[in-house]
Formats: sequence, structure tokens, C-alpha cells
Amino acid sequence: MSITFKKIKEMTNNFEGQAFWKWFLTCDQIGINTKAHILDWYMSEFYDNEDITNYMRDLGIIKGK
Repeated sequence: MSITFKKIKEMTNNFEGQAFWKWFLTCDQIGINTKAHILDWYMSEFYDNEDITNYMRDLGIIKGK
């Protein structure tokens, strides 16, 4: 099963804060080391939740737009 941008957008109510973070933290398709890398990147600047999904797409974790 692959993660799609469209599906994440639906599941997180268009990247709404609490829904997005709940999805991100509980998603078992993303390993803990990858989550830590993404959070390290996220904390280096002020990004919004959609920016995180774009970065995850750049890493090849998320497919599609």
C-alpha cells in the first residue's frame, strides 16, 4: 500500500493541524527513523503541514499530488 497526497489530504481534513499530526505520528507505513528525519527538517524552519507532505513526496514516501 502506498501513501498518496490525495489520501493524506482527505484523511487529515486538508492538513488541519491536529488531524495531520495524529496521522503522521500513528502512520505505520513511515519508519521511526524517517519520521525523526522529517521532524528534524521541519524544526529547522517554520513550515506548515502541507510543506511536510511536499517534502515527504520529494523523499519518495508519498506518491502523486
